[in-house]
Amino acid sequence: MNVSASLLDDLIQSESHRTDAGTSLTVPWLTLETALYGLLGLLALVSRLYALGGHPLTAPEARQALYAWQAVSGPGGDALAASPLLFAGQALAFALLGASDGAARLLPALAGVVLVLLPYLLRHRLGRIGALVTSALLLISPTVLFTSRNGSGDVLLLAAWLAALAGLIGWVDFRRPGYLYLAAAAGGAALAATAAVYTLIVALGGGLLLLAFLGRLAVDDDGWQSLRAAWQEVHYQQGVLRNSVALFLGTLILLPTTLFLHLEGVQAVADLLPAWIAHLAPWAGDQPWGYPLVGLILGEPLSLLFGLAGAIVAFGQRDLLGRLLATWAGVALLIALLAGGRGPGDLLLVVGPLAVLAGKTIGRLLEETAERGQWLQDGLIVSVLTTVAVFCYIELASYAFRREASFLWLAALSLGLLLGMLALYFVWAGQQAGRRGSKLALLLLLGLVTIASAVNLAYRRSDDPRELLVVEGTSPNLRDLPALLEQVSMQRLSATEIIPITVDESVGPAVRWYLRDFRYQTWLSTSPGPEVTTEAVVTPWKPYAPDLGAAYFGEDFVARTTWRPQNFTWADWANWLLFRKSPDRLQQDRVVLWLRQQED
Repeated sequence: MNVSASLLDDLIQSESHRTDAGTSLTVPWLTLETALYGLLGLLALVSRLYALGGHPLTAPEARQALYAWQAVSGPGGDALAASPLLFAGQALAFALLGASDGAARLLPALAGVVLVLLPYLLRHRLGRIGALVTSALLLISPTVLFTSRNGSGDVLLLAAWLAALAGLIGWVDFRRPGYLYLAAAAGGAALAATAAVYTLIVALGGGLLLLAFLGRLAVDDDGWQSLRAAWQEVHYQQGVLRNSVALFLGTLILLPTTLFLHLEGVQAVADLLPAWIAHLAPWAGDQPWGYPLVGLILGEPLSLLFGLAGAIVAFGQRDLLGRLLATWAGVALLIALLAGGRGPGDLLLVVGPLAVLAGKTIGRLLEETAERGQWLQDGLIVSVLTTVAVFCYIELASYAFRREASFLWLAALSLGLLLGMLALYFVWAGQQAGRRGSKLALLLLLGLVTIASAVNLAYRRSDDPRELLVVEGTSPNLRDLPALLEQVSMQRLSATEIIPITVDESVGPAVRWYLRDFRYQTWLSTSPGPEVTTEAVVTPWKPYAPDLGAAYFGEDFVARTTWRPQNFTWADWANWLLFRKSPDRLQQDRVVLWLRQQED
C-alpha cells in the first residue's frame, strides 16, 4: 500500500482526536505538527541551557558581560558594548539572577530557542515538512548551537533578522497587521544586536539588485505583484503603518537603553556602523581568508550541500524567497571572505539562510520518498551505503591513531566499493530511485556527522581552540584564581573578597571578569613596580619576577589557549579532522598571582 505525500501532510495537520466511544474531541491548536514543534522547542531549550556556564567566558564574552555588570553594580556601563541588545538582556539577567557565566549567556540561549521555532511562521512557503526539517536543522547545527551558548549578540541578530523576514513574508501573503508588527519589532531589535546587521542589510540589498540585474524578479510575476500589492496596502492602512513605525522606533530605542536606564545605549547603536566598517579592514583579525569556507565544509556539511541544492532549484523555478535566501548566503559569504575580522558570527549569517534552503530541499525529498512508498528498496540501499561509509570512517580513524598505511588503503578500498555499489544500484533500480537512495543515505550520514560535531563543540570541546569556532579558549584553570584569592582573604582578613589586589591591565578582560567581586582593586596600565605593596598582585607571566615593593611568592594560572598547526603529516590532519587532536601543544598565556609574604 502506497503512502502518499498528501496523506503524510494530512497526518501532520490533523486536528481531531477521537475517544473510544467515537466522540470527536477537537482541540484546534493541538495537532501533530504543533506537537512536533513543541518537541523541537523542548530539545532546543535543553540543549541551549544545559551546563550553560560549564566553560569560562572568552575575552570577547567577558568584555561584553563586564559592561552590563558594571551598569548593574554601580559604576555604569560602557557605551561601546559590542551588542547593545545583549547589554540590556545581560543587565536584566544580572539584576534578577546575579552575575555569573550562565546568566551572561542566558539571552543568547533563549534567542537560540526562538530561532529553532521561527520556521513555523514560514511553513506556508517551505511546506509543513520542510519547515519542520528547517527547525530540526537549526536545532542540530553546530554553528547555531555554539553561538546560542556563547555570550555574544550573533544569534540575537540572526533570530531577529529571520523573524523580521518571516513577518514581512507573512504580511505579503496574508496582509495581517500582526505580521507587520512582528517585522517592525524584530527589525528594531536586529539594528541593536551587533554590527554585523549591516552585513545583512548589504546582503539583502545586494541580493535584490543582483536579482533585478539578472531579470529574476521579473520572472516571478506572481511574487512581484504580491510585493507591489502589499506595499500599496501599507499606504492604505495608515494606522498599521503608523503603529509599525512607532513599534520599530520604540524597539530600537527602548531595548538598547534598557528602558531609558542606560541612555548611552543610543550612542552604542550609532557606533555599530563604524565598528562594522572597521571589521571589514584586512588587518582587523588573524583568521585566514578561507576560514568561513573551511567552517562550512567541516562544520555544516548537511546545510551546505542541501542548501546549495535548494539554491539551484530556487533559481530554476519561480521561487523569490529561495532566490533571496541564496543571494543572502552568497553575499554574506563573500563579505566574510573579504573582511579581516572573521569569526563565528560571520559564519552564522551564512548558515542561517542555507539551513532554510536545505530544510525545504530535504522536505521535498521526504515527501517524494513517502509518495513513492518504496520503503524496502530505499531502506536497503541506505543501510548498505551507511554501513560501508561507517567502515571507511573506522579505517580512517585507525590510520589516524596507528599511522599505518594499510588502514588508509582499506579506507580507499571501501570508498571505491561504496561508489561501485551505488553505480550498480543506479543500473538496477533506475536513475530516479538511485538519486533518491543516494540522497537519503547522504542525509543520514551528514546528519550523524552534524549531530556529533554539535555535541563535541558545545559540550566536550567548547574551550578547545582546535575547534574552528572556538578560535581562542579561556582555560578552566583561570577559575582557580579567584577561588585561591578567596581562601587567602579568609585566612588573612577573616572575610572573602576583601583582600586588596593590584592588577596589570594587560591580563585581559577574562581575568577582570573573574575578579569582579573583589572590592578593593587597583588596575595599572603599566607593569607593577616597587610602589605596589598590596596583599595580592596579578600580572601576566614573564620569565622574570616583577620588582615589587615587598617580598612575594607566585602561583601561575593558564588564562588563554590558542592553537596553530605546524608541520602536519597526513596522519596528523586525519587525527585533527576526525577527533580535533594534534601533536602540537596548545599555546598558553598565563597569569601569575603574587601573594605578599607575611612576617613571622
